[in-house]
Formats: sequence, C-alpha cells, structure tokens
Amino acid sequence: MKMEKHKILNFFVMAVALIIMAGCGQEEGKVAEEVWIELDRHIVALVIPEQVTLTATVKDVTWSSSNDAVATVDNNGKVTAVSEGTANITATIKGSKKTAICTVIVTSSLVQVTGITLSPATLELKVNGKASLQPTISPNNATFKVLIWTSSNSAAVSVDKNGGLTAVALGSATITGTAIDGSNKTVTCEVKVVPTLVTDIELDKSKLELKVTEKVKLNAKVVPDDATVKTLVWSSSDEKVAIVNQNGEVTALAGGTATITVSSTDGSNISKTCEVTVVFVQITGIELDKSNLELKVTEKVKLNAKVVPDNASISALLWASSDEKVATVNQSGEVTALAEGVADITATSTDGSNIKATCKLTVVTFELVINGDFKTDDLKTSFFFTSNANPVIVNDDVKGRVMKIESPTKLTNDWDLQFWVIINPRAKLNEQYVFTMDVRSEKNCSFPTQSHDVPMAYIHWDMVGSIASTTGWSTYTKTITIDANRVGSVGSVGAIAFNLGQIETTVYITNVSLKRIK
Repeated sequence: MKMEKHKILNFFVMAVALIIMAGCGQEEGKVAEEVWIELDRHIVALVIPEQVTLTATVKDVTWSSSNDAVATVDNNGKVTAVSEGTANITATIKGSKKTAICTVIVTSSLVQVTGITLSPATLELKVNGKASLQPTISPNNATFKVLIWTSSNSAAVSVDKNGGLTAVALGSATITGTAIDGSNKTVTCEVKVVPTLVTDIELDKSKLELKVTEKVKLNAKVVPDDATVKTLVWSSSDEKVAIVNQNGEVTALAGGTATITVSSTDGSNISKTCEVTVVFVQITGIELDKSNLELKVTEKVKLNAKVVPDNASISALLWASSDEKVATVNQSGEVTALAEGVADITATSTDGSNIKATCKLTVVTFELVINGDFKTDDLKTSFFFTSNANPVIVNDDVKGRVMKIESPTKLTNDWDLQFWVIINPRAKLNEQYVFTMDVRSEKNCSFPTQSHDVPMAYIHWDMVGSIASTTGWSTYTKTITIDANRVGSVGSVGAIAFNLGQIETTVYITNVSLKRIK
C-alpha cells in the first residue's frame, strides 16, 4: 500500500514537471511565419497497453520517442504505452529543425478523476488584473490531478498552464479546466473583465469671472489614475452666456451666469462644476484724437479712437463716412480723401451702448501750380520757358500782376515758342484734374496744349485742350481724366506745354491752376 502511494505521488510530481516541459515544447515548436508545426495535444495519460494517435499540422514529419521503454511511436504518430514512466513524443518536420512535443505519462493502473470543483465559479477582474484558479479534484487518490486550461476568449482573459488568469481587455470568457486522464471531467469559471470606474474628478477652478469675449481653459483630472475610461464630456448650463468646448475651453458670450459641468463617460456618473460669471462693461464714451480735419484729395490719415472705460467688455468700433463720395474710412479708422467737400467720420460702439464720436472732415482740391497768380516773381518752381519766350510780370488794370509773353511773328511751328506748367507730383493714369487759366491777348487767337514727360519731351498732342483768347479777360476751364494717350509709354505726365509759336500777338496770363480732384 505504501509502495502504491509512493508511485502515485511520483506520477503526480512527474506530471506537473512534464506539463511545464510540454509548455516549453510547444513554444519550441513555433517557427517562422512561413513554416510551423503543432500537435493536436501536448500531454496525454495512458494505461498500459493503451494506444493513442497524435496528429500534426504538417504531414511530412518524422516521429520519435525520448524513452521507448515507456512509450513507442510509429511513423503514423501512433503511441503505445509500454511501461510506467514518462516519455516525450516529438514530431519533426523533415529537412527542418522545427518540432512539436507531446508528453506521455504511462501508468499500469489508473484512478480516474470523478469530479472537479472551483470556488468561486464566477470571477470579476479589472483590466490587467490577475488571479489564480485553485480546483478541487476528486477523488483524493486520482492518479492524475493535472488539468489542461483553456479560455473561450483569450482577447479578454488569458489563462496559463497552471490556471493563472490575466485580464487583457473588457469582455468575458469561460475558463475551462479538463482532466488529462481520459475521464473527460471538466470544470468552468465565468470570468468578466470590468472597467476601473472613475471615482472623482479634480477641477482646477470652481468659480470663474470673465469679461465678454474672454476665454479661459479649465483643467480636469480623473481619479484614480488607472481609470479605464478617462474621457470626459463638457457642457454649459446657458450657452447664451458662456460656451465650453470638449477641451475645457470656456468662452464668455454675454453678461450673466452659467454652470460649466465636466462629467465622466464610463457610467460612474461622476461630475464637477465651475460657476462662471460673465461681467459685461458697456462703453460710456469714445475719444478721438481729432475732431476736425482738413485733407487734400487723395491724402490719407488714420484716426485713433479710445473707448471709455478701459475695461469695456467689447471695445470694437464701427467706422463710417457720411459721404463716401467725399471720403471713405476703413474699419481701422484710416480715412481716404476722394473729392472736394465735407464729410463726418463717425466711430460707433458695437456693444449696444450706441456711443458715437465724430470727426468733421473737409476735403480740398490739390493745387499743383505754385505762384499761378504771380504774386511773387517766382517763374521757376512751376513754370519753364523756351529761350525765345521772354516772360515778364506786369501790372494789369483789371487783374493786377500778370505774366506777359510776346509772340508777334508767326513761326514755322506752333511749338517753336513754348512755356510749360510743371506737374508735381506727376499725373498718373485715371486721375482727374481741373485746369483753369485767366487769359487775354492783344488780338483774338488760340493756342494748343500738349502732354510732356518733362519740358521739351513730347508725349501727346493734347493735354488740356486748345485755349481761345480774346482782347478781354476770360477764364478757361477744362476738366480732364488722364488717359492712356496722355501718359503714352512713359506712364505718367510731368508737364503741360502751351504752344505760342503761331499766335502773332501778345498774351497775358494769370490765375493758372491745376487741381487734382480724384
């Protein structure tokens, strides 16, 4: 009786050791992705002279036994129990070192397993949690108290050869332990992998005061750190007052209060709140750096505005011109003078306070001719003459100081005697000008004008038309748009030529004016 117990104990010890070896043999049998081999079982118990046929995943293999005295194997994988002990049956791919091993335990007598129990039969684990199953096997003297463990869903729960469990991911699995002695006795444990729920949320602010349009980011942290689902959802109790995005950024929209809530999404129903008060400070005044302004046509200037108080919630202003034909203003307060006239440039609050500030703008035309009334003797700044023009300034009974030019003899060409009005800055394409001149002559005549690049550098035969003169004073006026003909290939006009070579008289000129109007 003592000898029988000794044998049983030896077999149990050997079985445990061989299971470990079998596990190693299985790992050794794994090969490269292209070729591998496995057996349909990795441990088997036999009673002399019992037989079993092993099946390999590869057909062309050689079979061998580590101990033919215990168990033999033929070329077809049929194993025969010979004597008590253990042997490793190896299948080797021909022409390769890749193998798979099944451990065979042989006994002369067998006490089969009649029952297996587990307590508990159900189990809950958290992700990455571990547990070890401890089965109770009946009878106590069963020859083989070794089970083969399997999982119905190893993606959720894995089990090792000793019944050790690892929770891999949320889900459930049935863990089955099967006796190896042919009794077909099994035991199961239902394992469910559950999440680690959020127990608290730490919010960096519980109260907040903002101005309209102001933004701030709230920071939240879930507790515990290993919570399975850390995703949070943000919401506002009043989106007319303040909104919050899913990163916790709060934007103040209007005066009032709103509760910003951050909540867990794992079913734990944990939440924290931050009370947001939005303060709305209205504008009470607007200060402009200029209340009156005079500009020449085409000039630009920027008006600067300051809102009162400094902490107004909405400091944006709306700029407008009362007459956009006279002047325009952009939303940065930059004013552009377009034409002679008067316009109000107004800055208006946009926060509902309807506060305004106005600058009175007067736009004047741009006079380009210096000393066109000949009040001084300066005939060089805005005028240029051919050497035979000989201009002089004389006193006229009607006009006072005037410029006199004599051309008594008809010359070959009208441009053989000329004077010019210098245009500075130069006239460019599509700009508009008004030219005026008071003129009289000792007999009726007319003389043409030309556009020049500079004096004596002809561009086009007409600039401000042909000027008719009589013996009495008259005012000649011409509005022109600088067209492609007048600028030619030069691209701009630098002087107006007046051709007096064929008038055969003396002319008197004053109040010469060239004003840019657009």
